[in-house]
Amino acid sequence: MKIIILFQCNKQIGELNSKILYLLPYSNKIANENSNTNNIIHEANTNLLFSCNNYPNPFKDITYISTNLPYSGNIKLDVFDFLGSNIISLNYTNLSKGNNQIIFDANNLKNGIYFYKLTFENQSITKKMVICK
Repeated sequence: MKIIILFQCNKQIGELNSKILYLLPYSNKIANENSNTNNIIHEANTNLLFSCNNYPNPFKDITYISTNLPYSGNIKLDVFDFLGSNIISLNYTNLSKGNNQIIFDANNLKNGIYFYKLTFENQSITKKMVICK
């Protein structure tokens, strides 16, 4: 599955104001999201088998990524920097059905906007996270 994320960012004093354009998987529609808060990049597809969210966001060093799986299985976590480079890939095996929590340690990462993608089976969810140290 390929997800195309196009974005532009304008930094203002005291806040981050971003405009994100994205193409949803399983759809040919382009969505537009104006945001200065932590929002979902793509989870509008109602056919997804699982869900996820991270808290706190923004965060300093550690965030907790919670996911709800329909059955036990494996999850792959990919983290991308603002330019789209894959900087971290982690595999979590034998996660149980239901709620699971992944502790993501960002001590080695700089301040900024990152995107994380969780893949379960052949489906994935990509969301934004912000590191503010």
